[in-house]
Amino acid sequence: VRNSTGKITGNNGEMLGELFVKDGIMNYEEYLKDDNNPRILYITKEAYTNAGEKGKEISNLADDTIDGVKGLFWSRLSEWTYGIQNTNKYEIYDFNKIKEGENGLNSKTEMEKALRRVAVINLKKSDGDTETNMNDLTGYFNSNNCKEKYINYLEEQINIINPQIIVCCGTFSIFNDIFKEKIEKGKSMKRINKFKLKYGEAFLIDYYHPSWPNSSELLYNTLMIN
Repeated sequence: VRNSTGKITGNNGEMLGELFVKDGIMNYEEYLKDDNNPRILYITKEAYTNAGEKGKEISNLADDTIDGVKGLFWSRLSEWTYGIQNTNKYEIYDFNKIKEGENGLNSKTEMEKALRRVAVINLKKSDGDTETNMNDLTGYFNSNNCKEKYINYLEEQINIINPQIIVCCGTFSIFNDIFKEKIEKGKSMKRINKFKLKYGEAFLIDYYHPSWPNSSELLYNTLMIN
């Protein structure tokens, strides 16, 4: 909603689009560890900033997890990450083992550790509302006077992160429009594509947003099958 000044406000009247939200690698040391875990990048829509962040000029997405995994969005990302890290071509890692813990491990601790080993970026870098309007998000690119520079910025950010797996969380249609020349569409599995990086390529998965209203176990298993 635009107010009388032309600025965008949310459902509760708070100012939106005023705050730059930093995103990217959650923990550099963990992300760059040289082991067999794939580097994963989740691409989401926009950040919703809480009341305590209003009035600031800058925010940081990684701050949301400083005190642990909280909320549906981060919980599901941690589940997906742990599952990807522990699933192989012979067996999907059991979702219930993550929730209950295994071999005496604290599942909450393991989920938090998994989340530190990913990157998360938003297509839109300024703050948004509690529920993203996809038409507005698409318009954010189409009506942006600096569209070309901004797309180049996004591409550079992805190349710096250098993922092996990219999961588009409800953002594939927009991502595909922006980078269609760099995407090789999958043939046997429609959700699995490839994205051309500056050096090499990454698997690109068209998937649901973590906050999508459905069973966490169903979303987990569907992603693991891919």
